[in-house]
Amino acid sequence: MNEQLISVIVPVYNAEKYVSRCIESVQAQTYMKWQLILVDDGSKDKSYEICTQYAELDDRIQVIHQENAGAGAARNAGLSKAIGNYIVFVDSDDYIDKDYFKILSYHDEDVVFVDVEALNENGKVVRKEYLSCYKNMDKDDFMRAQMTGMINWGGVRKVVKREIIERNNIRYSDHKVGEEALFTYASVFHSKTIAFIEKPVYFY
Repeated sequence: MNEQLISVIVPVYNAEKYVSRCIESVQAQTYMKWQLILVDDGSKDKSYEICTQYAELDDRIQVIHQENAGAGAARNAGLSKAIGNYIVFVDSDDYIDKDYFKILSYHDEDVVFVDVEALNENGKVVRKEYLSCYKNMDKDDFMRAQMTGMINWGGVRKVVKREIIERNNIRYSDHKVGEEALFTYASVFHSKTIAFIEKPVYFY
């Protein structure tokens, strides 16, 4: 296990129904060395107030408030405050397994992809998206498969070393479509090593 800090970035927009579950799934991690950055993207509901309440009780949580600019801009705002070795992206209406960060702490690759499950309102698994089934694929073939849509890009399906992001000035675009694909492509392109967590640790 590597004693490394993990930075978690959560863009929040009108998520008052779900954001508490998201935050608490981070707080419930069995690996304790993390930083949670909640970026309120101009919410019209009580999301900002909820985020602030959690931050007041947990000094590992930081809240950024900005005018509505989209998820890409919100993630970039979070990146500007991130100090961890790894950057984890979580959407505010999703949640994560309690052992996610513990498993991640055993890795040292530049990019780590995770297995994801889609759940219905009753918590039943309706779709499994296990990127680990591609673990034996060559990096170039993996990138081609993502470019052609064979493999889902999804920003939350990967963890990236902050060193890779900063060294290559990788950021999300301001476009509403494709910002996750561009970020993932650049991250994988500049990475030397890729790994996969072979357990569903992310739920949406």
